[in-house]
Amino acid sequence: MGRIRGIHEENRADVQQWAKEVLADPDTVILDCETSTHPDANPEIVEVGLVSGRGEVLHQELFHPVDPIAPDATAVHGLTDSNVKYARDFWNDGGYQDLVKLLRGRRIIAFQIAFEQKLISGEDWATEEEVAELTAWWSTSRWECAQQAYQRWLGVDHPTAQPGSLHRAIPDCYATLSLLHMLASTDPGTPPTFSGANREATTVQVDWIHDLLFELHDRYHTKTARRRRITELTGHPGGNLSKLSTGEASHVIDSLKEEIIAARIAIRSEPITSENKTALNARLSGIGIPRGPARYRFLETILAELGVPGRTINSSSDLTEGEFGPVMDRLRADSGLS
Repeated sequence: MGRIRGIHEENRADVQQWAKEVLADPDTVILDCETSTHPDANPEIVEVGLVSGRGEVLHQELFHPVDPIAPDATAVHGLTDSNVKYARDFWNDGGYQDLVKLLRGRRIIAFQIAFEQKLISGEDWATEEEVAELTAWWSTSRWECAQQAYQRWLGVDHPTAQPGSLHRAIPDCYATLSLLHMLASTDPGTPPTFSGANREATTVQVDWIHDLLFELHDRYHTKTARRRRITELTGHPGGNLSKLSTGEASHVIDSLKEEIIAARIAIRSEPITSENKTALNARLSGIGIPRGPARYRFLETILAELGVPGRTINSSSDLTEGEFGPVMDRLRADSGLS
């Protein structure tokens, strides 16, 4: 590919230098939290992961939320109430205090740093005075956003999805760490690439793939059909799930989820309601997607990623009710829900 010149290349050079400094800093830690619901509904922390800049796991823990884990959150990370049944409460059983000890004085990197800060500030439930007390230690640490650096690298000003997101706290920390290595090492004059993670797939990921294949049992009703689909998605002969890396398992999960979504979309083809159209446009405006052709192309891109390629959108009214739900879920996930 040809080189990308001008201001875009200069931005990438700045990002490259920042990523190199982050990776060389012994105080760097990568933080990721999984939540009980989407960002608009007072999410609670259900999992925390912390990895050093050298890739060492510093902390991993599940937490029991006050309210049940919402289905839309489970659809993203796979955690259910039964997974956290015996876990401690983040705020009342010492979870917050333990995390502070690990973060104090550190250079904290997260893909969406503002979202992680909001979660561990108690902003959604504490009084202003309580928030000030809880966050008094923040000035001892540096908080930096990998997503903003990635946006500068790509030359875009709208929120971007985390490349290689693996749907759980520690795997997502490694996805962010891999992104930092990509930003630090890639020639600023060439388009970015991302190889994903190569660690062994987690038990949670493998179990989730089994659940997704079961939901698609009308399509993959035999073991041979299921193994053939895994081979198609990963290239592994025999479709053996135990051979998958975390990155490959993430790809399989995303692909099967898209197949399920596409099937659901096909069932509901009636036009989007006025109420849902208003909610969709409010969400798009809230994440900085301008009205007009840019918004319609953005929606077409999301639909293609959801397994509905070739759609032409000339107005928000062109969406169907079947498409509305998956599109909103994707927008929520990309703007905060890990």
